[in-house]
Amino acid sequence: MRYLTNKLTKIVIPCVILCGLISCGINDESSLVRTLSPPKLSSTQTEKTPTVQTTPLGFGATDTLIIPTVPTTDPAIATMSPQPTLQEPEKLNIVSELLHSNNGCELPCWWGLTPGVTNWLEAQQFFLPFAIDLQRGNTKQITSNSDTHWVTSYAVRYSIVDKPRGGGANFVVWDDIITRIYVGKNSTKERFSIEYLFSEIGKPDRVLIDTFPDITPFGLPFKILLAYSEDRIVAEFEVEGKVDGENVVGCFGEVGPYLWLWSRSGEISGETMISEALGDDSIQMRELQDVTELNIDSFYNLVLNSFDDICITTPSDYW
Repeated sequence: MRYLTNKLTKIVIPCVILCGLISCGINDESSLVRTLSPPKLSSTQTEKTPTVQTTPLGFGATDTLIIPTVPTTDPAIATMSPQPTLQEPEKLNIVSELLHSNNGCELPCWWGLTPGVTNWLEAQQFFLPFAIDLQRGNTKQITSNSDTHWVTSYAVRYSIVDKPRGGGANFVVWDDIITRIYVGKNSTKERFSIEYLFSEIGKPDRVLIDTFPDITPFGLPFKILLAYSEDRIVAEFEVEGKVDGENVVGCFGEVGPYLWLWSRSGEISGETMISEALGDDSIQMRELQDVTELNIDSFYNLVLNSFDDICITTPSDYW
């Protein structure tokens, strides 16, 4: 059994640090809590980290808008075209359509943006008509085999109907090409349920869970993580658990996941994906079959054949 105080420390310290770095009321969809970091370097790579201020990118203003789509990648594009100014209801309508349709593409493509394919200039053009904020974060200069590469992180925020904090996503861009996307849970609820992922993508490679043995000052978080290594997708769902005798129960109904999406080109293991997505929190998670009476096959069948919320029971002693 892990010590409860150790797990609570992992919650308390980040909250204190975050309140010192950013306004505590800032939207959790694109906050520093889950900002994607550039990939780790191999022993043959070096890096330089120039000072880059977090600066909102410019918004244009002309003409009227048709619901945006992501254009075909064209590295020759050098400048951004002027963008229209929209009223808030128009922006909300665009985001609502994207939340339901995913802009007609399938994961790891998100809203028409595909890791390993879409360049960042195209993504900016796409977001500018309806984004609240579009910011640049850290930039790293990486040298590999005498070639120089630039890796930069970006974040976007936008309004969502009935979500006071809106929604958002973070991006890692390597030499102007998006290589990783992180999407907050406010932006996934309408489409990417556990049932949807199982029916459309299939059985995950790994299913991990994490919770606490009893109620904490922060409630009773209960998390389940689905990893699709071949599809380059990690999805983490989080609900409020409940104590039921000597067990902890988490029920997953209409809740959206945090999504991490990678380029399908290049080599990356499922273990690395989980580690990059969760950082130190990945250590806390346990394999589904080790802490419940379910395995991946039985859980998969349970989800696809259930008409109610999907509930997972785990003994408190494991946590």
